[in-house]
Amino acid sequence: MKVLMTGGTGLIGSELGLELTKAGHELVILTRNPTNSYKKCPFPHTALKWDSLFDSSIPEVSGVEGIINLAGLGIADQRWSASYKKNLTDSRVKSSNQVKSFAMKNQESLKFVLSASAIGYYPKNSPIDFKEDAEAGLDFMAQLCKKWEAPIIELSQNSSVRCVIPRIGIVLTPQGGALSKMIPPLNSGLGGPLGSGSQMMSWIHQYDLIRLLIHLIKDQNCKGIYNAVSSQPKTNKDFTRALGQILQKPTLLPAPAFAIKLALGEMSTLVLDGQKISNQKVLTSGFKFEFDNLDLALESLLGDLSKLKTQKIYKQWIPKPLDQVWSFFSDPKNLGKLTPPSSHFTHVSQTPGDMKVGTEIIHKIYLFSFLPVIWKSRITKWSPQTHFADNQIKGPFAHWEHTHSFESLNGGTLIIDHLVFKAPLGYPGYHLGRFKIESDLKQVFDFRVQKLHKMFGDSL
Repeated sequence: MKVLMTGGTGLIGSELGLELTKAGHELVILTRNPTNSYKKCPFPHTALKWDSLFDSSIPEVSGVEGIINLAGLGIADQRWSASYKKNLTDSRVKSSNQVKSFAMKNQESLKFVLSASAIGYYPKNSPIDFKEDAEAGLDFMAQLCKKWEAPIIELSQNSSVRCVIPRIGIVLTPQGGALSKMIPPLNSGLGGPLGSGSQMMSWIHQYDLIRLLIHLIKDQNCKGIYNAVSSQPKTNKDFTRALGQILQKPTLLPAPAFAIKLALGEMSTLVLDGQKISNQKVLTSGFKFEFDNLDLALESLLGDLSKLKTQKIYKQWIPKPLDQVWSFFSDPKNLGKLTPPSSHFTHVSQTPGDMKVGTEIIHKIYLFSFLPVIWKSRITKWSPQTHFADNQIKGPFAHWEHTHSFESLNGGTLIIDHLVFKAPLGYPGYHLGRFKIESDLKQVFDFRVQKLHKMFGDSL
């Protein structure tokens, strides 16, 4: 099936696009910067230029059987000035209107339209378990969601297209999203509930969200609005306590509501207010959650991150067969080809013989472009054409574990890098060095993605 997707370069869109590709679908991604879509979409796709903010028409694409609309500026990316609130609204409402127009012209070939919304639609801080037929709240977020959904509801009423609107809750992801903002204060030992801590948090594990969206796409009986949340909403106090237990950190110091309001302004409603949302309609549709328990959900996402550790996950698809990609990556000497010149990377030596568990490798790099450091690592996992892992024995980190995974996909190879690391010097290193480390890692992997993109047309 050919599927047209907006928001495909985002956190959810990139994961959904990957799973749809694995299921055999063809993805067409609408994006502001099509030449760079390969950096954020780890799957084969066609990228077309489109910007929802400027009310531009969706390009004509033949044979489209499904539309997924995830477009919209980040709700929490910056303070809600009047101009940013307008952009938040326009980026969603205009995209929904353009999806409606495209769908009306192509309804004969279309099998579905799935257009995202959010649980911000519902009134705040009510004891009611909100179901999909509830009235919208009166605040900015609720009215934004109502306007966001309106064109798709009109489409469902005036066409033969099956329309689905998932109202998505707080998405728990291994990086980014709500957890990325909650973890640093807890790791500092200064974390705790936000405000009163009584506000409800209706959440969903990223894995379950992707599975649910695919369920809503595949099941032709699914139509209308669905609350995309787990069955166990928690108060902010209980959620924070559960997160603290996973991180092995106390949660004794609440953040006063007045301080949060001073820092965030009107946007503070995102963390100080909440809703208790029912997912009964989702369950009735036959969907089964893998992570319906908060403790299990957090453990699956953050189980290795106690003691000030941080994780990063990078994914890239390249159109080369697995055997060629594995051959390239399993040679430590090639690492220098994928490292920014400013690091002055040098392969020094390695244990003689074929690569295997126990092989030790020594590299030399320059931190900050001028400080030489010897980096010695040991291979701890080795499964040819599947994965390998290396742990730092000596080097700049207090802990470093890097798992490289490889998977055949559409004649090419999906590469997944999972890093778990800890800055040196304990608490000072975590708070002072974490941002520098994350910035440097982003630079390294941005360089690597671009380098592989340039190389894939030639022999690896």
